[in-house]
Amino acid sequence: MINKKIILACLTGALMVSANFAYAEEEQPQAKNVHVTLSLKGWNESWSTWNWVGNLGAYGPGTLINSADSSMALIGGVTVRIKDFFMSGNYAPQSSFEFTDITKTYKRSENDLNFGFYVNPQVAFSLGRKVVELTYNPNAVWTHTFITLGVNGSSRIGDSNFFMYENGAMSLTGTTDVTFTTTGVKGTPTYRSLEAGFGFAANPKLTFTAGYKFQQVELPLTFGTLTENTRDTTTGFIFGAALTF
Repeated sequence: MINKKIILACLTGALMVSANFAYAEEEQPQAKNVHVTLSLKGWNESWSTWNWVGNLGAYGPGTLINSADSSMALIGGVTVRIKDFFMSGNYAPQSSFEFTDITKTYKRSENDLNFGFYVNPQVAFSLGRKVVELTYNPNAVWTHTFITLGVNGSSRIGDSNFFMYENGAMSLTGTTDVTFTTTGVKGTPTYRSLEAGFGFAANPKLTFTAGYKFQQVELPLTFGTLTENTRDTTTGFIFGAALTF
């Protein structure tokens, strides 16, 4: 079952649109109707994921959670805004993670595409498509695809060039594809993410951010008569820069 506190936090957070962009737009002259923002983020991710271990004695088949050493993942983004409407895409190429507790190396990559509307310079609502690809070995690739909803928010701190931001996303339904026949029966995966932090506007076009991000994919798997909610979780500090034209 999805943690209700996480859902509430995601709903009051925001989706995938750069918070840097919202602040920069507030400061820019409004005569220009079209803006393009290029962003780059570095996420120092700590990844924990499930591992099916077969029969757990009297408990039957089941899974255990394994954790990897942190790895820096890069996320590139492009946002095009026309008046109050925008389209935003982000891509994180495949990164490797060392799971020292099981002496294995797993890989993951992500991408998303979002469409949204700014109700004011600080708040935007979005609808998007999120794909998370997890590679446990060359023959075991799990691809989770979601339709996401969310809202992005930022707030200037007084009259300074500093601001606070929050962005989150959630999906109560999705699909999971695998490259091999699984032992368990897959249920409907869910997704949620939340990022919050502080930023600095060096000028109306260039901004920097530093924050913390949580992201989780939950997938019910049924082994015989036992159903487990397997969780794939990534957390860590995230740093970014955005340039708006």
